[in-house]
Amino acid sequence: MKRSKILILLVSGILCLPFLSQGQIKINPKIGINASNLETDIRDLTAEARVGWNLGLDLRMGGGMVFFNPGIHYYSFAADLTPNITSQTNFDVRNQTTIQNIKVPVNIGINLTGSGGLMNIWVKGGGSANFFGGVKQVDGSSLVTDDFSKVNFGLNLGLGVDVLIFTIDATYELGQTNFFAEGE
Repeated sequence: MKRSKILILLVSGILCLPFLSQGQIKINPKIGINASNLETDIRDLTAEARVGWNLGLDLRMGGGMVFFNPGIHYYSFAADLTPNITSQTNFDVRNQTTIQNIKVPVNIGINLTGSGGLMNIWVKGGGSANFFGGVKQVDGSSLVTDDFSKVNFGLNLGLGVDVLIFTIDATYELGQTNFFAEGE
């Protein structure tokens, strides 16, 4: 795990060098909601993710049509955990737990309407490394920290609009590795 963190930082640093020499760096603080689709069977539980929140910082480097877009975000989202029960019950057996991750996206973007105007539209794509941060345990849950992969990777694609000093964007991420250490 330590080697993968060092490799990501090293590759990100090398990719940043051409953009740093241009002196065009924009800092984008991020706050928002995230919706996850996490469906898996692990041991005796079925997990389905729900809505959560995130907070982070992105950099946009490059002043022309193409920009480099690394970032770091704290992600927190909830998951409904349902025991796999074969008999019918008259009560709700779901437990909700909260999962935290540190997400490190590395993207390349294209300004569709140019840059520097009052309103800019752009697209971005790339990958992200997600580092497991923790899980808030719930009573009666057999889910523990060791059930999660310590690092997982995803590919992402996003669309954004800059209006004056504000940025609104939406990003879709497709996981490429297992979120849970076991299971599908």
